[in-house]
Amino acid sequence: MKNIIVKTHNNKTQISEVTATIHDNNQKTVIDAAKNVNYEFLDESLGYAPNHIITKRVGKDLHVSFEVEGKDSDLIINGFFDDENQALIGLAEDGRYYYYIPDTGEVVDYVTQLEVGAIEGQALGGESMIEPLWIQMASTGLPWWATGIGGLLAAGVIGAAASSGGGGSKTEQPIDAIDDGSVNNPYSSVAEDTPLTNLKVLSNDISPEGRPLSIVAASSPNGEVAINPDGTLNFMPAANFNGPTTITYTISDGAGGRDTATVHIDVTDVNDAPEAKSQRIVIDENTIIETPLTGSDVDGDVVSITVIQVPAASQGFLSYAKNGTRVEITANAVLTPEEAESVTFTVTENFNGTVNPIKFSTTDDDGAVSTPATVEITVSDVNDAPEAMDATVNTREGTPVSVPLIATDIDGMVKSITITAIPDAAREGVLTYIDAGGNEQIITVNTVLSVDEASTVVFTPVANFNGAATSVTFTATDDDGLVSAPATVTLDVTDVNTPPVAEDAAITTNEDTAVPVPFTGSDVDGTVVSVTVLQVPPSNQGILVYDHDNNPDTKPVQITANAALSLAQAETVQFVSAKDFNGVVNPIRFTTTDDDGMVSSPAMVSINVSSVIDVTYVVMTGDGTVVEAEAAGYGVQLLDNEGSPVVVTQDTAVTVTFNNSTTQDTDTEYSDGKSITVTIPAGSSTASFDVQTIDDYLADDGERYSLTITDVDTDEFEAVDINGFTDSNNVVHSNTVGTTIESNSTADSSNEGGYDSRDTVYVELTGDASTDEVAGSELNHQINLIDDGGNLVVLAAAQSVTVTLEYYNDGTQAADFTTKTTDVTLTGTNTGNVTNVVADDLLSEGVERYSVRIIAVSDNDNSFETLAISDSNKATGTIIDNDSAPVISIAKSSDVNEDAGTVTYTVSLSNPSTQSV
Repeated sequence: MKNIIVKTHNNKTQISEVTATIHDNNQKTVIDAAKNVNYEFLDESLGYAPNHIITKRVGKDLHVSFEVEGKDSDLIINGFFDDENQALIGLAEDGRYYYYIPDTGEVVDYVTQLEVGAIEGQALGGESMIEPLWIQMASTGLPWWATGIGGLLAAGVIGAAASSGGGGSKTEQPIDAIDDGSVNNPYSSVAEDTPLTNLKVLSNDISPEGRPLSIVAASSPNGEVAINPDGTLNFMPAANFNGPTTITYTISDGAGGRDTATVHIDVTDVNDAPEAKSQRIVIDENTIIETPLTGSDVDGDVVSITVIQVPAASQGFLSYAKNGTRVEITANAVLTPEEAESVTFTVTENFNGTVNPIKFSTTDDDGAVSTPATVEITVSDVNDAPEAMDATVNTREGTPVSVPLIATDIDGMVKSITITAIPDAAREGVLTYIDAGGNEQIITVNTVLSVDEASTVVFTPVANFNGAATSVTFTATDDDGLVSAPATVTLDVTDVNTPPVAEDAAITTNEDTAVPVPFTGSDVDGTVVSVTVLQVPPSNQGILVYDHDNNPDTKPVQITANAALSLAQAETVQFVSAKDFNGVVNPIRFTTTDDDGMVSSPAMVSINVSSVIDVTYVVMTGDGTVVEAEAAGYGVQLLDNEGSPVVVTQDTAVTVTFNNSTTQDTDTEYSDGKSITVTIPAGSSTASFDVQTIDDYLADDGERYSLTITDVDTDEFEAVDINGFTDSNNVVHSNTVGTTIESNSTADSSNEGGYDSRDTVYVELTGDASTDEVAGSELNHQINLIDDGGNLVVLAAAQSVTVTLEYYNDGTQAADFTTKTTDVTLTGTNTGNVTNVVADDLLSEGVERYSVRIIAVSDNDNSFETLAISDSNKATGTIIDNDSAPVISIAKSSDVNEDAGTVTYTVSLSNPSTQSV
């Protein structure tokens, strides 16, 4: 490490001094250039200037290296090449000052004349100076620095460099630097943007004196050249450069001998990927901004742009121009460069904030794709002014009409309405509104209304005025103080003869009840067809409702100010007082309209609500259906007039009476007229209980019973009602629940998850029978319908069951019977006979038997839940034949001698049948 002191002198004195420390870590000292100055270099360790330095021009800056190799810059003078009136000087060993002049002696290599990128060694030389001050030479036709160094410029050559002693020069046997390669035969080649290292350019250079050669300077117009300690060169082409280029280098033999040669290099083309240009944009909401998606390619052309990511639809959309229209861009859309140049971003109405980044890439004509670029867009919040709406209002002569002063604010709230123009009150009519206290006020110019007050504005034409009245003009102001553009409500009063009349009325009703409101009127020359309710009571007194569909199961519609009703709707209007309200209700103002559109003057309905005792209602809830053998659930509940629960403070007993309808006492756990006591515990408003139904075998769908509240034991309330009621919301509550028992004609599921045997009716066959084989005798068996306990069941008169029989192990023949039964139908009875009538076939057969069994049963009328064949489903029949069997015998008359006569035989039949055999 050594220190070089850098002093700056103007024409009078030293003006600055810095120390440049030469480090191994390539640390640099940087100063700014001045005009008309000398820069003096002094090696602190020697006491005089370095005899030789390496200079390099980088842009407008001068880089100086104080090392022999000149590999690293030790001093940088910013802006040195902005002005030629500067020089580098040093104090030589002889105590005099000399200029640093180029090793080559060439004018173009002097420090102030260096080209961009040029590297040149400089040594002390020329004429000496006594002082280091800047000298401004008079014009001599030569550069000032040439004059300043003793007129050494001759034919473009300054001369040999000074010796280390300064002030003298020494001519050496010339050395010869020989070019390497040629334009057509480059010394070496390298790919674009790739370094070329260890170029051994000294191998063909000649030193006649045999001195070792070294490279003291090297440069290239198309890249950076570095001199390695071993005398080789490294070359790094300029970014994206390709094609033939040269390296110019200067050699030295260390004894003043110098020469320059050229190395020819070929940099081969390598396709460079294009670039996509990122952007950052800030715009206001509700705007459209040009957002060109652009890029570049240093060695080709960008041929397409791929939009990888677009903003969310809630933020806005991208589009481009095509054939005179705008086309919305979606993710992964591919655009031409012309289309990409036309891209715009349209902000979604009233969106503000950070937009999802737009990401895109470019593709060049060789198919290379750039790294994705990003367009970042921030949409600034801009408060939107409210919007006041124009309107047109038509009314008839002498008829008040509501004036719609309507405004909206998309990003806030409308706080007030300011009236800026009104009709002529004396000639045309008066504008009025209802203030917060329910009082009617007259509107003048610049009246400021709340939004609620603005909704009550009415225009009342003066008597006999008709035509176009002066329009109402108004503005809206939002919660940020922004004022809308003016809006206009056009008023048109139609000429009429006689308007209808709305009639005042006064009614009285009780607290917590609804009462019809008479909106009545008349028209002497027409018919009243509608009613407009101009003013309604405040909600803390009650509401007006009307029936909109004549359906008691739907909720009535609440009436608001300025509601228009048909005459049929007006006839259903009721006033429903607020809970527990009593007293005088704010007047209800209304008008009537006739079939010509004429509107009456406003009329008023006065209502007085009388205080009443509050009634607590006891109601029933429960299951409407229950599956046979299961329990049905029920509840009793205390409600007020609005249908809200009422909580008791003490146990309250409610009596519920069980009533049979189509059930039998055996169908449930309770008999007809049974009273059930249900207790609502203190702190509750409800109590629940169950009724257990009983399983049987009959398919008796539709059996029904009911439970009715018949008493309640309490003294806690002003009044108690157990008869059911309709609450203030028109919900009906009952004191009775009817329940239907369903058996569904099939076996009910038992509590154990299978089928209950009590659901089943069995068909049994009994009676083994025996008879002699006598014509007309009978073998009788009996069919019975029994339950699970073996008891005969009931079959209704009109219902029937068919039983199919099968004979097996049958030793009889068809001829044994006159009748042999295979099907029996029981109708209206639970028993039936199987009768087989015996025939005498005159055959001696001994004992004949058969077995018979039930193989199928059919419940023809679905009388039972389940009909099944009993395990006792077999019987036998026996026929005993007592007839003696016929005997055939043969006898001869007598014996005869051979050839002497005839023997006669007689055939006889004993026990003959009386029938043909």
